[in-house]
Amino acid sequence: MNKILVLGNQQHGSWEGFWADALQETGYNVSFVAIQKKWNIGLNKLFGIIGSQLPKSLGGNYFHSIRSKRINSKLIKLIDKSEFDSIMIYNDAGLLPKTIKYLRKKLKKIIVLLGDNPSFFLYGRPHILFLLENSDIIITADKHVYDTLNIFEKPQIIFTPAGTNSEKFHPAILTKEQKVEFGCDLLFVGTAYGYNAFGYHRARIFNELTDLNIKIFGDWRWKLFFNYFPKLKEKVIFRRLNQEELNIAHNAAKIYVVENNGWAVNMIPARVFDAISSGIFVIADHREIYNELFPNEIVPTYKNLKELKELVDYYLKNDEERKEKAKLARKIVLEKYQVKHNVQKLIEFI
Repeated sequence: MNKILVLGNQQHGSWEGFWADALQETGYNVSFVAIQKKWNIGLNKLFGIIGSQLPKSLGGNYFHSIRSKRINSKLIKLIDKSEFDSIMIYNDAGLLPKTIKYLRKKLKKIIVLLGDNPSFFLYGRPHILFLLENSDIIITADKHVYDTLNIFEKPQIIFTPAGTNSEKFHPAILTKEQKVEFGCDLLFVGTAYGYNAFGYHRARIFNELTDLNIKIFGDWRWKLFFNYFPKLKEKVIFRRLNQEELNIAHNAAKIYVVENNGWAVNMIPARVFDAISSGIFVIADHREIYNELFPNEIVPTYKNLKELKELVDYYLKNDEERKEKAKLARKIVLEKYQVKHNVQKLIEFI
């Protein structure tokens, strides 16, 4: 039996965790390691946070280096004591060239699961392209990235929409307490990235919705933009939701608003499929792929703030149409876009 190590960023409930589950269900012997939970602890976690906020000139690369060395050391020790045939790596996992060469000699297959455009990592993590070049299979949910990865001759490039796990994200009956805790008209769950253009843009978008009944669940990075957008203070809840809580939040809200990062050129994030699978209606920032996967504006998209406000206003006033489109979108996801479907595209190559 093919023994696969899935090296992810977050614990189960994440996209890479769903891949691990789906591979296991298909019959592979899978071990899943979530770096953030198992290896990125103590001072190492602090270094990761500090390093992500400091520019290179102030030592950002130094903190990334400390974090990366620890991850690489632990990975090599794990590979040495276990008999893995293949490894699936989410994004680049901070792997160094020496470790990549070691994996290349030790394992039959290196699979890279790209959750983001690889260009996103070039500044802080310069080894992502070396990893891609030395991999056997690259999986991406971004059609633009799929087209550009043709520069590599060796790896098998697989495009597949991110998908979800409908056993984890599904309609639910809520308690009164859950309705009070999570109930709202508009919902967003995610980070503000940090003190950069992506973070500012995201804060700017949601600041325009602060006059509405919106709840934003996120991390401390939102505080970085309160001076620019003070009304956000009343809407941001500093709390990381686990998978069960996220499903509850989806069920308690009317509309999930998507604001993707600029590096996702033509993809639908995994969290969107999670939301749709839970049954919530989604409004997303425009990518061409939405109309390909969800035709006839089943998932409406916006290109600017004016369009976003108009869509929010319209669908809050038209409950039946909103609910009907949410059902249609969920039907499509259940039939076509679950990670267990994606795995079938992979197994023929491993």
